[in-house]
Amino acid sequence: LHAALSGDLVLASDTLVLWAFDAWTGALRWRTSEPAGWDQVDAGKVRPNGKVPILRNGFFGNDNLHKKTLIVRPAAAAGVALAVLQVPLSRLYNEDYQDFEITKVIPERRLFAFALEDGRPLWNHAPAADWDFESGSFEQRMSVAAPPVIAGSRVIVPSYRMQGRVDMHVGCYDLFTGRLLWSSALVSGQVELNMFGRQNREFNAAPVVVDGERVIVLTQLGALAALDLYSGEILWETLYDQIPIPPASRFGGPSVERPQVWANAAPVVTDGVVIAAPLDAFELLGLDLATGKKLWTRTEKSVLRAPREMLAMLGADDDRVWFGGSRVYALRAARGFAAPGGPTELSQSRDVSTSFPRPRGALTARSVIVAGNEQRFVLERTLLTNEDRRASAPWRDGLIAGNVTAVDGAVFFTSSRALSACVDWRVVEQRYRARSEAAPNELAPALEWANIVARQARGELDLGHVDAALARLAPARKKLEACATRAQPGERPALQAALAALLLDEARGQALAADPQAALASVERVLTLEPDDATLCRALLRKCELLDLRGDVAARETALEELERRCADQWLPGDWWDEQGRKRFAL
Repeated sequence: LHAALSGDLVLASDTLVLWAFDAWTGALRWRTSEPAGWDQVDAGKVRPNGKVPILRNGFFGNDNLHKKTLIVRPAAAAGVALAVLQVPLSRLYNEDYQDFEITKVIPERRLFAFALEDGRPLWNHAPAADWDFESGSFEQRMSVAAPPVIAGSRVIVPSYRMQGRVDMHVGCYDLFTGRLLWSSALVSGQVELNMFGRQNREFNAAPVVVDGERVIVLTQLGALAALDLYSGEILWETLYDQIPIPPASRFGGPSVERPQVWANAAPVVTDGVVIAAPLDAFELLGLDLATGKKLWTRTEKSVLRAPREMLAMLGADDDRVWFGGSRVYALRAARGFAAPGGPTELSQSRDVSTSFPRPRGALTARSVIVAGNEQRFVLERTLLTNEDRRASAPWRDGLIAGNVTAVDGAVFFTSSRALSACVDWRVVEQRYRARSEAAPNELAPALEWANIVARQARGELDLGHVDAALARLAPARKKLEACATRAQPGERPALQAALAALLLDEARGQALAADPQAALASVERVLTLEPDDATLCRALLRKCELLDLRGDVAARETALEELERRCADQWLPGDWWDEQGRKRFAL
């Protein structure tokens, strides 16, 4: 699973649902429903042979998803979010005979489009529930084989039909309507078969790459092609040597998969050269972008230090191409990739990952970011032995390893378990402040900015950077105070809650700065804002502490009585207990 960024949203999908989260806070903005029909599967009403139901675990519980080659990544542009989702259709069951696999459910996936703003459905290519697997339009008959790629108002995806062999096509659709603009048949090939001559896994292609008016397609079926973006015409098609498919077992044993040394990845275009690492080949290929002529090849032995380690191509520039595995590798072509000889110089990092499958790293303008077992690594891209010690860090605060997506101000990690992020609070705060300043009369942008500032300031206070925290909090508080003078009655509860949170953070900072009088004044202001029960409890606890520091016994007793009277049935705040209460009151 891979995340996709669009503005301030980060999109993620599990092939059934598309989620949109705020990229900077992690708040869920919206999520889609599953494609129509999955409720019927759960109710036992989907029966391919008219008699026996196929349940959800029949679609997902028997290695039906080929995780070694599957790439799940949404896309978005011009207010439209796209996802490739699985529809609950199959004409086969997962059938065995005396433990010999006969047939397997092969996923059927289609394009779905949603409004980026709120997730409402726009269009989709799902066939009807009673589809006969033969009729219908191209987009209804073809299963999508790779994530969508958007070029202007066009959406390009590889698709396939699996009937005896794998027939691979490329389809181009209108982004706003889903209408088919063109389709091109490219190649017919095969995946591994079981002893009964049946395909034992789904087929997955690489995402296409659009370079100018060319669409570069790595079929993963022995061919690399370039199509015209506007017509679908095949400009050139180049074959490469495939790894032979192992013969099917004749004695009922498990099917043997073809060796795979390259992870499924889109080609890279650099300096007029297409660099591709087909998952069905041992060789890395360099082709002329204009003609498709092979310029050079390199076997996996040019890169791999361990036999049969699977490498993921991360990207390339004018003279280097990077790969991720147990280490990060870079192949360099000193005279450029278009020169005879291709890349010859290999450099590598230290070990960064021992897990399998390994999360895929990301190449940025300066670094290679990798999610290791115990920590994230940030390596200098031109000298992989140099590690950015400030940016590299152990996993903490709920972060876990996942495929890396890097943008300005944030790095996202996506796995089947979670989507998590590391953000640069300076960049985030600037974004939200600019949004607030662009709409000075709107409350929502001001509240969002204040929330970001509060989170940033709490981090500063935790690190002991008191002056920096107070300098951040004051402008945000003043902004909300200005909003309070013109807020509508329905807006006041949210505004007062945000202002109370900022004032409590300020009181904490002022106390750490040895200014209990200012801190007490901030707390008293909170008490005038009609806070909710939890905030009231927190404010009164802070007031008691400040009066204790000031040595005002009588006032502290009065505050304790008020705390007992108004908050006797409230749980003490967990962070206060961890910070103050445990060491003072625990038995």
